[in-house]
Amino acid sequence: MSASPPVVTSAKSSARSTQTYARGREVRDLGRAVIELAEVRGWHVPHSGNASTGPLPGVVFAPPVVAGSESGWPDLTLVRRLDRRLVFAALTSDRTTILSPRRRLILDLLGSLGWNASPDERRRAEQALGHPVPRIETFIWRPADLAAGTIDDVLRTP
Repeated sequence: MSASPPVVTSAKSSARSTQTYARGREVRDLGRAVIELAEVRGWHVPHSGNASTGPLPGVVFAPPVVAGSESGWPDLTLVRRLDRRLVFAALTSDRTTILSPRRRLILDLLGSLGWNASPDERRRAEQALGHPVPRIETFIWRPADLAAGTIDDVLRTP
């Protein structure tokens, strides 16, 4: 029985695959950190042991783990009933400067559904309605945003 021939890769392709792996790991770690922070900030994160029997306070959805997700869909979808917020977040590494055209189109589409009102306009509308005006927001988050507290500011209860 003969051994399989060794796989030969160039140093360039090996370095490229190492960088791709590192970026993927960086984004996965960021996703986990954002989900943990979301739970602390009152966004419902489903996991075993916290099954809700009443109305859900919110939900966090991470489509990359769902087979057949829309190509370019943001990595995280967060919904919170308390302040009627819907947040779509694309996660990327600190080194990535350009999103894919498909991802950019989807973020633009989702962002177009939101109402870009001034704080005063929003407050007046909420007083008239008697509840918070739903907010739809899109973000591109990098590990540097987590370290700078930007993500925490977004996820905080208003």
